[in-house]
Amino acid sequence: STQSTWGTYAGNAVSCAAANAVLDVMKDEKVLDNVKIRSQQLFKGLKDMVNRHNLPIEDIRGLGLMVGFQFNSTVKYGTASAVTKVAMKNGLLILTCSKYEVIRLIPTLNITEAELDQALAILEKSILEVLNS
Repeated sequence: STQSTWGTYAGNAVSCAAANAVLDVMKDEKVLDNVKIRSQQLFKGLKDMVNRHNLPIEDIRGLGLMVGFQFNSTVKYGTASAVTKVAMKNGLLILTCSKYEVIRLIPTLNITEAELDQALAILEKSILEVLNS
């Protein structure tokens, strides 16, 4: 039998040109350099937040700007979901994931230092609002 890679998008010249343009922008604008620096800022900000308020967070994990943190077993079921709802009300879009109480943070790769500081502040406010309610 003959195998084929024929398909709507397979090898499409316009799609390949768009992909090359994205790679050029990522290189020219040093997007991955920003990811490395912002990742360090994000992990440090989360750890500082946990320590500052003795938050019931047992794990902070991830790579680059794809980061998640898990509340420990002392929080009630639905805490992560409640935090995402309060965060949305406060202007921050975050997601839950897993069957455990986990929140996932996936900011844009070109997020600035100031934007990430603002996001961490909103996250902190939102967590405290839920935990103290």
